[in-house]
Amino acid sequence: APATDATLLEALDPTPGTTFTPGETITISGIERGGKVVPPASLTIVAGTTTVGDLFNFIQSATGVVDQGGVNAGDPFTTGNNDGGWAIDGAGLLTFTGNVGEANAIDFANLAVSFADATGAPGVSTWTPAPVSTRAASGESVRTTVTVYDSVGTAIPVDVTIAAYGEDSNGHYARVFFHADRDTDLGLDLETGARGAVGAYGPLLYFDTNGKLVDGFDEFGVEIDLTGTGAVDPLNFTVDFLSAGDELTGFADGPNDSTLRATSVDGLAFGVLEEYSVQADGVIKGFFTNGQVRDIGQVLIATFTNDEGLVDVGGNLYREGPNSGTAQITRPTAQGAGGVVGGALELSNVDLSLEFINMIETSTAYNASSRVISTSDQLLQTLISLSG
Repeated sequence: APATDATLLEALDPTPGTTFTPGETITISGIERGGKVVPPASLTIVAGTTTVGDLFNFIQSATGVVDQGGVNAGDPFTTGNNDGGWAIDGAGLLTFTGNVGEANAIDFANLAVSFADATGAPGVSTWTPAPVSTRAASGESVRTTVTVYDSVGTAIPVDVTIAAYGEDSNGHYARVFFHADRDTDLGLDLETGARGAVGAYGPLLYFDTNGKLVDGFDEFGVEIDLTGTGAVDPLNFTVDFLSAGDELTGFADGPNDSTLRATSVDGLAFGVLEEYSVQADGVIKGFFTNGQVRDIGQVLIATFTNDEGLVDVGGNLYREGPNSGTAQITRPTAQGAGGVVGGALELSNVDLSLEFINMIETSTAYNASSRVISTSDQLLQTLISLSG
C-alpha cells in the first residue's frame, strides 16, 4: 500500500509515463449519496505535488462527506461518533466512512473512473478501483431540498439533511448537513457559520427533554462558492428552524417517521411584470411572473377648499383657480380625500342637455344631406330616361 503522502504518479504508475502523465485528469462519476447521484468531479494530476492522500480527499469532497477527523475528540456523547472520512491500511484496503444518518449513505457500486491527458484526449490507465464491500448506513435521518437564488436570479437547489446524533441527560442532538451541486469549490458540503455549533462538531440542533428546539441552536449561516459563475461570490444565506412559529420539534413518532420541509423562502427567481392593479389607497401593485407582488407606484389626490372655484380648461381637466384654494396633495382615503376604485368606469360628467342638442343637430344635418343626395339621384334617373 502506498503511503498517503506519496506522489500519485509514483504510487499508481509503476513504469513512469506508461499509465499516467503529468497534467492528466481523473474524473469520477456514478457515486450515489443518500440515493442521489453525485455530479462527476475531476482532479488534475500535478507531477511531484498531487499525492495519494489528495486523491482520496478529492473523492471524499466530491461525495459531500464532512470530515470530522475520525472519532471526535471530546465527544459530548458516550457513544462516540466516527463522522466521515477515509483510512487506508497496510494491505492497501481503502475504507470510506460517510456521515451519520441513512440519508447520507455513500454507494460506490456504480463508480466509474475515466482519464484524459493534458490535451483532453482519452487517457489509458490500468487503475480500475472497485468496491469490495459496503456496510449499510445507519441512524435516523431526514432530508429536504430548498431553492436559493444567486444575484442574477439563478435557482440553486440545496439539500438539507438532519440526522440523529446523540442524547444526554439534557436532551438530544441532531447534525445538520448542507450540500449543493452548484458549489464551485468541488466539495458538495457547504461552509456553515453555525450559531448553534458546538466546538468542532459543526451545525447541531439541540432539543430539550420536552422535544423543544432550544433557542441558539436554530439558525445557521450557509455559504455557496460561485467562482466564475457571473454571480456575486460567495452566496450567503441563513436557514432558521424557528422562524415565524414554523419550528422543528424533536418528538418521537416511530422509527424513520420524521418529516422536514421549508415553510418559506425569501428569495425569488428573475421575473417580469405581468399585470398590475390599483388599490383603494392608491397603491399600484405589480404582479410578476416569478410570483412576487410588489408596490410599484402610488396614485395621489389633490383636494381643494372650494371645488367650485376650479377653472375648467376643457377635456375634463381643471386647474387651480383664484377661488379654489391651494391644492393639498395627499394619499387616497387620507385627510378627507376619497378612495380610488381600480378598473371602474367613470360616470358621465358632461352637460346632458348640450349633448342632446348636439345629437339633434347632427341627426337633422344627416337627414338633410340624405335628402339632397336622394333628389340628385332622381334628377339623374329622369335625365337618363329622357335621353333614352
